[in-house]
Amino acid sequence: MTGQPVTAVDTPRPGPRTTSVAAYPSQTGVERPIARSSAGGTCTSPRAKRPSRRRSRLDQSFRAARIRPPAVRRVLGGSHIAAPSGLVLTDPGGDLRRFCEGEYAYYDGIGSTDPDRIEPLDVLVTVAVNSFVNSAVKVHRVHRGLVEACEPPLAGIPEQADLLTCDPDLALTEQLLDAACRVPGVLLPVATKVLHRKRRRLIPMLDNVLLNHYLASPERSVLKTATQDGRRAASVARVVLKLFRADLAASVEALRPIGEGLASLGYPLTPLRMLEILVWIETEPGGTYRRLRKA
Repeated sequence: MTGQPVTAVDTPRPGPRTTSVAAYPSQTGVERPIARSSAGGTCTSPRAKRPSRRRSRLDQSFRAARIRPPAVRRVLGGSHIAAPSGLVLTDPGGDLRRFCEGEYAYYDGIGSTDPDRIEPLDVLVTVAVNSFVNSAVKVHRVHRGLVEACEPPLAGIPEQADLLTCDPDLALTEQLLDAACRVPGVLLPVATKVLHRKRRRLIPMLDNVLLNHYLASPERSVLKTATQDGRRAASVARVVLKLFRADLAASVEALRPIGEGLASLGYPLTPLRMLEILVWIETEPGGTYRRLRKA
């Protein structure tokens, strides 16, 4: 304090505020008004601040309800896919979106740190896709067996090997699967659920649902019993992979834009994995995801 008297300053009172309406874009693409003052700034009254808080609440609601931008919804709608194996996929984008929202985080979303090594996590995560390697003894046995059997042949196959362009006669792939299926407790479902994580463009999950679909014809149904024999299972996988490859070749162009839409939502998948999921959704007996389609 200086001890000097304080002189009051007569500050003019502001006149009535006037507002103009400008527009800002919303998440849904519809412009909404926001009030601005005659001085050019945003109104500072509590009422004028509400739209921004409301937008925040709306954004949260949209995310909670998984409302997608229109362009993404159109891409994920997709077109029908008719596969040579006889499947007609009527809503591939919608089926994949619903599947990813429910299951992506538990398998596909868990990365692999080394493409040429079978790590404990590669075995553990298969429980999320019904591998039944679900006890400590099974995990230890399967992991150690696959490390010894699969790492040498795995190193001879490039990480980006693609089923459509690599290994035309599938000899290398059969060799790798044969090594895996000779491990005690491992047949094609477990082998491919582990090895898909190492070669995501080459090896689809061949669980019993996919095997039953591709071996359904009378001339191939006799091969089903061989899938339960570790010494013969890989030769049957070679037959199934050739049929799956034909379906993939026929559908890959339709799957690419769907894959881009899924990636924009945080669900990157290879075309091979997308097709495998779609075959599973369309043919698994319980109809888990088929029931979620709109009537």
